[in-house]
Amino acid sequence: MTGLIITIVIIVIILALLMSSISISLKISDIVIFKVGFLGLELYKLKPHKKNKSDSGVPADKPKGKNKLTTLLKEYAKGKSKRELTSEIFEIFKDLCIKFARLIKHVRFKRLKLCLGVATDNAANTAILYGNICSIVYSICGMLKSSYDFDPKKIRVYADFSSEHMSLILDSKIKIKLIFIVKFLISTVFSLIKIKLGEVKNGRA
Repeated sequence: MTGLIITIVIIVIILALLMSSISISLKISDIVIFKVGFLGLELYKLKPHKKNKSDSGVPADKPKGKNKLTTLLKEYAKGKSKRELTSEIFEIFKDLCIKFARLIKHVRFKRLKLCLGVATDNAANTAILYGNICSIVYSICGMLKSSYDFDPKKIRVYADFSSEHMSLILDSKIKIKLIFIVKFLISTVFSLIKIKLGEVKNGRA
């Protein structure tokens, strides 16, 4: 009987955690502040970037993690033709886009403000760049319309012909239940396994 009670309590706790929301906030102005929180706790915070130098003033060695990642990617691509690799990358990207579009529907915007000033040292280039950026930004807005409390009126993109430098102010906070993130990750992992099994079946692994 005690074991059953403990099992029920554990299941209830797991369900409560899965139905709780993860909050993600991003602020960009003079500095970048990125935070991830869960149940009122700050899980991660990106601090303003500082140059990594040794005491002597000489730049420190590059992180080994980057080299390891590069090595892994090279090993993964080894033995594959450019056509096979491109096809595989496109298949993974397409699958991720479909899953991400489903995930976006469960995102709730708690705060959103975007002000982007497009500027270059040439008026004609500014106008062209402004058009290109508007196309990208408002395409993303169209994708985000399915999210809760998303207000496109809080997004402003303008051409600044009086300046030579771009300006960006972003203040956003979103929430999404953990269960949807877990579902997204599990679905993605199974898709990658399915692609890998397809390679083994076709004798490409």
